[in-house]
Amino acid sequence: MISSLSPGFLAAGLALAAAPVLLHLLARRPPERQPLPTARFLMEDARTFLRLQNRPTDLPLLCVRIAFALALGASFAGMTWTPDRNGPGRVVLLDGGADTLSDWGVARELARRAALEQGDTEPATILVYGLDDDFRIVTPEGLAGLDRGGQSANAEDGLRALRSGVLSRTHFESVAVVWVTRPSWRSWSPGVGLLRAALWPGRTPIVPVPELARTDPAGAPFEPAARNVRTAGLAGLPDDQNPLPRALRALGVDVVASADGRPDPDADWSFAETPTAGALGALVERARTGATVVLSGRLLGAHADLPWVPDPAAPREPSGIVLATGIRLGLSIAREGGAPTPGAKVIAVFEDATAAAAATPVGDGCLVYLSASLQDPALTASPDYPSLVDALGKGCSEIRAIDGPLDRGALHALERPDLAAVVVVADLATAVGYPLTRWLMLLALALLALEVALTRERRP
Repeated sequence: MISSLSPGFLAAGLALAAAPVLLHLLARRPPERQPLPTARFLMEDARTFLRLQNRPTDLPLLCVRIAFALALGASFAGMTWTPDRNGPGRVVLLDGGADTLSDWGVARELARRAALEQGDTEPATILVYGLDDDFRIVTPEGLAGLDRGGQSANAEDGLRALRSGVLSRTHFESVAVVWVTRPSWRSWSPGVGLLRAALWPGRTPIVPVPELARTDPAGAPFEPAARNVRTAGLAGLPDDQNPLPRALRALGVDVVASADGRPDPDADWSFAETPTAGALGALVERARTGATVVLSGRLLGAHADLPWVPDPAAPREPSGIVLATGIRLGLSIAREGGAPTPGAKVIAVFEDATAAAAATPVGDGCLVYLSASLQDPALTASPDYPSLVDALGKGCSEIRAIDGPLDRGALHALERPDLAAVVVVADLATAVGYPLTRWLMLLALALLALEVALTRERRP
């Protein structure tokens, strides 16, 4: 299927192609000669008369000129070729990333059963993502010898692989999807709920893979590490007015405020709001010794170990914050500009899916930055404010520390039962077709060169 972004240029090219036809219907003929007694006193004149005739002259040259006009108009029309698609199809999306809490054999068997579901004339297409070589399409028989990837994959990886695989590896006109995965917070990534409909505009019912017993490498039941958190650097307000100590006490941790704004040498978590350039170095050194240092507000200094690159010129439109667990806080939070450094872990996003908080390991500890003020009334007024503080304090924690079954809201955000069960792939493929502008322009230049060669041959 060929589509055009600006069909008006095609009409202009067609109108231009009519000009050579009219020109080739004109024929030149010499005037009739009459004897004159004084002809010896006249000079020869090569004048000719034009007249219309029924058949055009010089058909090869005419065809070249018409083709040039059409190719020139089409090159400006934004022509795109999209391969034709036929018939409906069904895709089984299988999470093949590393996961210690799911049995890979059980996951493959569930995918095989979903592909061989009764009522289908032929097996569904199985698309496995999270493998070491990106994603792969396999047959139900090929699942038996397939090894899972060495790194874990999240839900955004699966949705992107689904979109890319359906567009580039299949020829279905419409597709229905079934998702085989262990629905847990391991697979959740910040902002995936906002990107869900854009990545795949259809529902994806989940076939859950059963969860194995949680154990650490030694075989003991997994228990979250005990927390003994103290704060430092937010001593500008009295304790009864500062919302951060109240949020920490709500999490069941100890709070010790610092009167001079310096990091407490015994604190496990240290918080600093808009630290000065001089205090920033001491905070980074505190993180190197094993503490988790949470910075917020505007960064007045720079340091190579920070997980954030500030950008004072970036727009700062008010927005809400979305945590990795799907919790939303505030509606008009004043945010700072900038972006995470390469390799930093994004732990929260704004509602436009840009990063709001990032963390990076430093020495034995962790540096976390929130691109907003932790004392913003739009944040502190939220009942989920302690959840934000907890997420910042655990910014560098292992994935399994926050792993667990997805709640009903997160499942709804991934499955999206409110969307269509069948997605028309042609609507997605128009954006990923093959542009023809480059080739049409080269064709027009080649036809122009051919016309020049043909006209030169006909010159006396």
